[in-house]
Amino acid sequence: MNHRIAKGILAGFVATVALSAMMVLKAKMGMLPQVNAIKMLSTMAHGFTGTPLTPVVRRMLHFIIGSVMWGTLFALLFDRIPSQVLLLKVCHSGRQHGF
Repeated sequence: MNHRIAKGILAGFVATVALSAMMVLKAKMGMLPQVNAIKMLSTMAHGFTGTPLTPVVRRMLHFIIGSVMWGTLFALLFDRIPSQVLLLKVCHSGRQHGF
């Protein structure tokens, strides 16, 4: 595996853990209870592939998408993102994907 991709997957995993922690805090504070990204992902996956709607499958999808998909894409597209500053590259990447 390419060294850059491995680092991207690791960074994606760390970011997914951080996002998960913020989602737990959001739920504990009662903010936007109708917005549950993990539940939405699993419902879409169930609709397309028939995967079960269990909490374990939901979390697995969340971590696979956050770590493997986004980490790999960021590693592969890193040189194409306009900026020389890493933080600006991350912000620009997030803005391009609607975050």
